[in-house]
Amino acid sequence: MSAANVIVASDSVHLVSDALVWNTTDQTITAICPKVVMLPHLRCAATIRAEHFIVFQSVSLALSTMAAANFDDFKRAIGKVLQELDGKLTEMGLCSPFEVSVAGVSEEGGPSGFRITTLTRSSGSNQLAPWQVVEMPPGFNPCPCASDADEQEIRSALAAAPATLEKHAIAALAAQRRIAVRDHAAGRTPCWVGGFAQLTTVMRDLTATRIIYRWSDDVVGKHLGRGIAFNQRGLSPTKPAHDVYPPLSTSTISVLA
Repeated sequence: MSAANVIVASDSVHLVSDALVWNTTDQTITAICPKVVMLPHLRCAATIRAEHFIVFQSVSLALSTMAAANFDDFKRAIGKVLQELDGKLTEMGLCSPFEVSVAGVSEEGGPSGFRITTLTRSSGSNQLAPWQVVEMPPGFNPCPCASDADEQEIRSALAAAPATLEKHAIAALAAQRRIAVRDHAAGRTPCWVGGFAQLTTVMRDLTATRIIYRWSDDVVGKHLGRGIAFNQRGLSPTKPAHDVYPPLSTSTISVLA
């Protein structure tokens, strides 16, 4: 699984995701691709974390074809739709854990971010309860975040970053990238982060996405367990931290609704 951070603001909601797909057996990059499903007709977007690419594709299709009139309908129906999909995947022998993070604008309550997961919560874990729509509070909601120490590291990176949406997004992903490297070195299962940083924004009259940073040293076939290059901020030394797209504007974003 990979990064799926949610930022809930007063007039908008943002998804901060990365692009790595890797082989969990040998830790090599198998693809670099966007993990966001754009749903402008429902005033929302989603990012999917899954262990198997076919599960990611199946969940993406299920979200894109849901029978919902608006974001509120989508939010009410998503649990049942994903449980039915999980059952079908299990019958086909393709079931594996997945998690969906959603950013949207509600007709009833304004900007909203939530998560729903299939993962079973273990004793003492920070993991969400499975199959429940869990509302995200205002502010930056990091994921993955396996421990209180990981969350503190991410929030410290946010506090040290310039106070802009783009710099906060990059700082969070860079911290999650460092944590993954450390987890792998310690023999824990890593949640690799890289490829590129994607920022998706949902407002009442706009759904848009763009790439705000690239780790140019991440290429298909690279072994993530060794030789991963980053400086102390988790950023590629071959691409400076300030080399991002300009601030959000209609001239620099892909407008989908």
